[in-house]
Amino acid sequence: MSPSDARTNARARIMWGDDESDVRRQLVEHGLSESEADSEIHRHLAERYGLIRKRAKKQTFIGMAFATPAIIYLLFLFRRDGRSIGFVLIALGVGIVFLAKGLFDYIDPKRNSKNLSE
Repeated sequence: MSPSDARTNARARIMWGDDESDVRRQLVEHGLSESEADSEIHRHLAERYGLIRKRAKKQTFIGMAFATPAIIYLLFLFRRDGRSIGFVLIALGVGIVFLAKGLFDYIDPKRNSKNLSE
Protein backbone atom coordinates (compact mmCIF):
# COMPACT_ATOMS: atom_id res chain seq x y z
CA MET A 1 0.00 0.00 0.00
CA SER A 2 1.39 3.42 -0.93
CA PRO A 3 1.65 6.21 1.65
CA SER A 4 -1.19 8.13 -0.01
CA ASP A 5 -3.42 5.04 0.15
CA ALA A 6 -2.41 4.57 3.79
CA ARG A 7 -3.44 8.18 4.51
CA THR A 8 -6.83 7.64 2.85
CA ASN A 9 -7.31 4.40 4.78
CA ALA A 10 -6.29 6.13 8.03
CA ARG A 11 -8.90 8.84 7.50
CA ALA A 12 -11.58 6.22 6.91
CA ARG A 13 -10.56 4.24 9.97
CA ILE A 14 -10.59 7.35 12.18
CA MET A 15 -14.06 8.25 10.87
CA TRP A 16 -15.19 4.69 11.67
CA GLY A 17 -13.99 5.15 15.23
CA ASP A 18 -10.96 2.83 15.16
CA ASP A 19 -8.31 3.14 17.84
CA GLU A 20 -5.67 5.80 17.21
CA SER A 21 -2.78 3.49 18.09
CA ASP A 22 -3.86 0.95 15.46
CA VAL A 23 -4.12 3.67 12.82
CA ARG A 24 -0.72 5.11 13.84
CA ARG A 25 0.86 1.66 13.60
CA GLN A 26 -0.60 1.16 10.11
CA LEU A 27 0.69 4.54 8.91
CA VAL A 28 4.19 3.87 10.22
CA GLU A 29 4.21 0.41 8.65
CA HIS A 30 3.42 1.97 5.28
CA GLY A 31 6.28 4.46 5.21
CA LEU A 32 5.23 7.51 7.24
CA SER A 33 7.36 8.80 10.08
CA GLU A 34 5.99 8.96 13.63
CA SER A 35 5.53 12.73 13.44
CA GLU A 36 3.79 12.51 10.04
CA ALA A 37 1.52 9.79 11.37
CA ASP A 38 0.66 11.86 14.44
CA SER A 39 -0.14 14.94 12.36
CA GLU A 40 -2.35 12.87 10.03
CA ILE A 41 -4.21 11.38 12.97
CA HIS A 42 -4.71 14.75 14.66
CA ARG A 43 -6.00 16.27 11.42
CA HIS A 44 -8.48 13.43 10.92
CA LEU A 45 -9.55 13.51 14.57
CA ALA A 46 -10.22 17.25 14.29
CA GLU A 47 -12.39 16.56 11.25
CA ARG A 48 -14.21 13.76 13.08
CA TYR A 49 -14.86 15.91 16.14
CA GLY A 50 -16.12 18.71 13.90
CA LEU A 51 -18.61 16.34 12.29
CA ILE A 52 -19.72 15.04 15.70
CA ARG A 53 -20.27 18.59 16.92
CA LYS A 54 -22.24 19.46 13.79
CA ARG A 55 -24.49 16.45 14.38
CA ALA A 56 -24.75 17.37 18.07
CA LYS A 57 -26.01 20.86 17.22
CA LYS A 58 -28.70 19.33 15.04
CA GLN A 59 -29.75 16.94 17.81
CA THR A 60 -29.83 19.78 20.32
CA PHE A 61 -32.15 21.85 18.13
CA ILE A 62 -34.40 18.84 17.50
CA GLY A 63 -34.57 18.27 21.27
CA MET A 64 -35.48 21.90 21.85
CA ALA A 65 -38.13 21.72 19.13
CA PHE A 66 -39.79 18.79 20.91
CA ALA A 67 -39.30 19.88 24.51
CA THR A 68 -40.12 23.59 24.32
CA PRO A 69 -43.75 23.29 23.14
CA ALA A 70 -44.33 20.44 25.59
CA ILE A 71 -43.01 22.52 28.49
CA ILE A 72 -45.09 25.53 27.42
CA TYR A 73 -48.15 23.33 27.24
CA LEU A 74 -47.53 21.84 30.67
CA LEU A 75 -46.87 25.23 32.27
CA PHE A 76 -49.63 27.31 30.74
CA LEU A 77 -52.27 25.27 28.93
CA PHE A 78 -52.60 22.05 30.92
CA ARG A 79 -54.72 23.72 33.60
CA ARG A 80 -57.34 24.71 31.01
CA ASP A 81 -57.12 21.67 28.77
CA GLY A 82 -56.16 18.39 30.42
CA ARG A 83 -56.43 16.33 27.24
CA SER A 84 -53.58 14.75 25.31
CA ILE A 85 -51.22 14.64 28.28
CA GLY A 86 -49.72 11.35 27.02
CA PHE A 87 -48.70 12.89 23.71
CA VAL A 88 -47.18 15.88 25.51
CA LEU A 89 -45.19 13.68 27.90
CA ILE A 90 -43.88 11.56 25.02
CA ALA A 91 -42.81 14.70 23.14
CA LEU A 92 -41.14 16.00 26.29
CA GLY A 93 -39.29 12.71 26.81
CA VAL A 94 -38.08 12.56 23.20
CA GLY A 95 -37.01 16.19 23.41
CA ILE A 96 -35.04 15.65 26.59
CA VAL A 97 -33.27 12.59 25.15
CA PHE A 98 -32.25 14.44 21.97
CA LEU A 99 -31.26 17.53 23.93
CA ALA A 100 -29.11 15.59 26.40
CA LYS A 101 -27.39 13.51 23.71
CA GLY A 102 -26.70 16.60 21.62
CA LEU A 103 -25.27 18.54 24.54
CA PHE A 104 -23.08 15.68 25.75
CA ASP A 105 -21.71 15.04 22.25
CA TYR A 106 -21.06 18.74 21.70
CA ILE A 107 -19.25 19.16 25.01
CA ASP A 108 -17.15 16.00 24.67
CA PRO A 109 -17.03 14.59 21.13
CA LYS A 110 -14.31 12.10 22.18
CA ARG A 111 -16.88 10.06 24.09
CA ASN A 112 -18.69 9.24 20.85
CA SER A 113 -16.94 6.15 19.47
CA LYS A 114 -19.62 5.26 16.92
CA ASN A 115 -19.11 5.06 13.20
CA LEU A 116 -20.08 8.44 11.75
CA SER A 117 -21.84 6.86 8.80
CA GLU A 118 -24.57 5.51 11.11
